[in-house]
Amino acid sequence: MKTELFEKYAVVKTKIKQLQKEADLIAVQVQDEMIQNDVKTHKTDLGSFTIGYRKTWKYSDAIKEMSDSLKIAQIDEQEEGIAEVSEKPFLTYKK
Repeated sequence: MKTELFEKYAVVKTKIKQLQKEADLIAVQVQDEMIQNDVKTHKTDLGSFTIGYRKTWKYSDAIKEMSDSLKIAQIDEQEEGIAEVSEKPFLTYKK
C-alpha cells in the first residue's frame, strides 16, 4: 500500500479541521456584524452572505412518548430481521 497516499490524506484532513475551526469563529463574527447592522444579505465579489433561520421544535410529552415507542419498534424490527439494512463503505481518520 502507498504510505504517501495515507500521509497526504492525513495532512489534508488535519488542515481541513484547522480551517473549519477558523471558519466557524469568523462565521460568528460575520453573523454578528450582519445582525447588528440589520443586514439580511450582503453581496460581494466573493459571493453572497445571507442570514438564515432554522426552526427547532419542542414537542409535547405525548409526542415524545410516541417517538420513543417508534424508536423501540424500529429496534425490534432490526433485531428480528424485518427491517432491511444496507451498508455503504466510508473512510474515517483519527489523529
